[in-house]
Amino acid sequence: MKKINCLFSVILLIFCFSIPSYSETKNITFGVGAGLGIPLGDWSDVYNVGFGLKGNVFYSIRPQIDIVGNVELYHFTGGEEYSLLGVVEYEWDYSLTRLCFAGDGRYTFTGKVKFFGQAGLGLYYDMSKVESDLFGSESDTETNIGFRFGGGVAFGNIEIIGIFHLVEDSNMLTINALYRF
Repeated sequence: MKKINCLFSVILLIFCFSIPSYSETKNITFGVGAGLGIPLGDWSDVYNVGFGLKGNVFYSIRPQIDIVGNVELYHFTGGEEYSLLGVVEYEWDYSLTRLCFAGDGRYTFTGKVKFFGQAGLGLYYDMSKVESDLFGSESDTETNIGFRFGGGVAFGNIEIIGIFHLVEDSNMLTINALYRF
C-alpha cells in the first residue's frame, strides 16, 4: 500500500509542477467532427455501419499531453426479411442510437506529421428500437461503461482518428475526421 501511495504522490507532484510551467500558452481547444461507426463481433450481425457526429474539448497539460473530453452520437440501422412457411412474409427493422460521454488521455508524438495515441473511459447510453410488420414494435434503453483506445494523425487543424470502443456485448470501431480550432 505504501508503494501505491508513493507512486500516486509522485504522479500528483509531476502534474502540479508541470501545469504552471506550461500555463502561458493556449491550453483549451475545441473540435467537431463526423465519421463512421463499425459494429464488431456479434453486434455486426444485427447492425450495419453507422454514421456519427462528435464534439471534443482538449485541455493541454504539456505540449504533447492532452486530456480530451468527448461527446459522440452514432446511429445504426439493420433489418431482416423472413417467410413463415412460405405463406406469411414479414420484416424486422432495427435501429440503435448511441450517445457517449468519454474522457481520454492523449500523447502526441513530435514531427512534421503528428501521430497520437489515446485511451480512456466512456459512459455509453444506447437507445434501441425493433419494428416488425407482424409483431409490432419494441424499444429499450441501456447504459454501460466502456474502455476505449486508439490513435490517429493530425495535419494542422485536421485530425483523422480511429477508436476501438469495448462496451460489454456491443464493441465498435469509429473512424472520424475532426476539425480542431
